[in-house]
Amino acid sequence: MITNILLLILDPVSLEDNANYTCKATNSFGHDQYTAYLNVKESPVIEKFQFKENVKEGDFVSVLCIVNAGTQPITFTWYKNGEEFVAFSKDVTIENSPISSVLALNSVTSKSNGNYTCTAKNNFGSDHHSTTLKVKASPIWVEQSKNITTILGETVNTHCKAAGSPDPHIFWRKYLESGASVDIGKKFLRSSKNDTVLDISKVSYGDAGIYEVRCGQRHSAQHQFCFLLPFVVWILFIITN
Repeated sequence: MITNILLLILDPVSLEDNANYTCKATNSFGHDQYTAYLNVKESPVIEKFQFKENVKEGDFVSVLCIVNAGTQPITFTWYKNGEEFVAFSKDVTIENSPISSVLALNSVTSKSNGNYTCTAKNNFGSDHHSTTLKVKASPIWVEQSKNITTILGETVNTHCKAAGSPDPHIFWRKYLESGASVDIGKKFLRSSKNDTVLDISKVSYGDAGIYEVRCGQRHSAQHQFCFLLPFVVWILFIITN
């Protein structure tokens, strides 16, 4: 019949607890003992990291994913926007060591934008950390407006689309006979992300003329613009007998 129980509790357990532990029992007739080794294992723990700020197109960027704890061996895997990311070209390099992984991107573009995640895994668990890369890219035109020929009373529309990072704004102006230009009112415009449509219903003589579109964004204190060559709205005169 068991009359005495001695229980050893380590809470929380850590790597410093790795050791031989001996339990010894004695009474008036003698003693006995048993020794066991405690081998503590750890899942990986990743130090927080992030991309540098103010990254521009053409820059070289790198980020270090390093673990400050974890039992070897540890494997590293990178993901971009939730999908596994590998060194698929000369502009992408991933270098792994037993405790770290370096992701390097050469000559970044707006296509490099995204959420990057480093995952560290061993036989006892895993950890992950994510950071976002935002590349500042000058605005460019994806689709441009063209000259329009129409007749009085018709409805015309034309649109243009721009790309860049941050997202560019699109501005519309009309040139007057005096040579000055004026902003086009919002009631004539339909806008979505990086895309605007110029709508003119029931075209009149006053709608004819030269229009200009430009897209712009703010990089620090400077503006950068992409210009669209002016396009013309012609109105045909139809003579009926």
